[in-house]
Amino acid sequence: MQLPLTFNGQRFKMEPINLLQMAFKNNVQVFYAQTSVPIQVVMGEDGKVDPPTYMKFWQEVRAAVRGAQDSAPWGCLMRPRSRPLKVLSREQNPAEHKATVGGVNPSKLQSLATVLAQHNIFVSGSRSANGVDTHFTSVKLGGFFTVLLQLDVVAAQATVYITARSNVAELLKPTVDAAEAVLRS
Repeated sequence: MQLPLTFNGQRFKMEPINLLQMAFKNNVQVFYAQTSVPIQVVMGEDGKVDPPTYMKFWQEVRAAVRGAQDSAPWGCLMRPRSRPLKVLSREQNPAEHKATVGGVNPSKLQSLATVLAQHNIFVSGSRSANGVDTHFTSVKLGGFFTVLLQLDVVAAQATVYITARSNVAELLKPTVDAAEAVLRS
């Protein structure tokens, strides 16, 4: 049996974030099940963020992360694609996560945007300076949550430095791990 996975209807924050709960009803009773799914399963095809929105969100989360160390500035704004600006609530936790991926296949670095897009990680913009190619990428999880990734590619060292930012801290490590898996494959 195959069932489509959709993201409409009510959303709940699950613990852990990649927990999928299901209910199946037949003419006798209701069956309940749950399973953990890889984070890649919930990466949406609509995850590309336009460059101005990307930069604005990136800077706002950075300011919130820095401000959270002193006091909690909960006025940070986020603009998910095709949704109005939204003020972060106290349940949300703006955060940043960093990782280094060494030994990346050089041929993969040449077609990085294509490889990432095949896994629903979308490049919003790129720039090159001093031997470092920077790719600004975005991921939408569950049709709602956005995670931004900055990939600094040092081709001479076959290394990628990842910085991820989001207003939901629990999403950062699984998303970075997924990006690392794509880069290592």
